[in-house]
Parts: sequence; structure tokens; C-alpha cells
Amino acid sequence: MCSRQCVRRMQIMPKDRLSQRRSLRRMPPVHEQLTTTMNIQVHQGKLQLARNDHVEVIDGRGFSMRCLFGSLWVTQDGDPRDIVLVPGESFTLDRDGVAIVYATADSGLAFSTAH
Repeated sequence: MCSRQCVRRMQIMPKDRLSQRRSLRRMPPVHEQLTTTMNIQVHQGKLQLARNDHVEVIDGRGFSMRCLFGSLWVTQDGDPRDIVLVPGESFTLDRDGVAIVYATADSGLAFSTAH
């Protein structure tokens, strides 16, 4: 509860004080602070992705993936298609560039490359 002195101080506070813009250093959102980037080259394996996690595949023509569980959204640079994989479905990247595999739920991904 505010005392009379507190109320009086609030009343005499300059009204334009709140409208003044101050330069604040922008802190990156938490998801940007916790992002880990790894450059790895593997020819086959399995990954487990938590919901909202993603992996980027660079120049991955021929990279095959199969959804083991969960749900995966796959998009390729320059490709208007959106590919959604559910358990048992697979897809092979058919172009180079960047492809993103995004987990719309906790998901498992098996993959192999033609290299």
C-alpha cells in the first residue's frame, strides 16, 4: 500500500518521463542464447529432436531421412513444397542448398547419404 508521501511523489513526477525513449541494450531471446551450432559430416545415423528443434542440411542432395516417431517438417531452399513426415514416412532431398528439418513434436530421425 502506498503512503501519502508516495502518492504525492507520484503526482509531481514529470509526465513526459515515461515517454522518453532510452537506449537499452537488447538481450537476445533465450532460444538464441542457447543455440548450439555443430558442423558434422555423417553418412548414416539416428537423431532425436525435441519439439521445436531443427537441423540444417547444407548441399544435401541425396540425403535420405525417415521419421521414426513424432512429426518432422522438411523444407528445401528454393522449393515451394512443404514436406511433413510422420512415423514410417521418408523423403530424399532432391536439390543442393540449405534444407531445414524441423521437429513439430519430439521426434526421431534416421538418415543416410549417398556419398
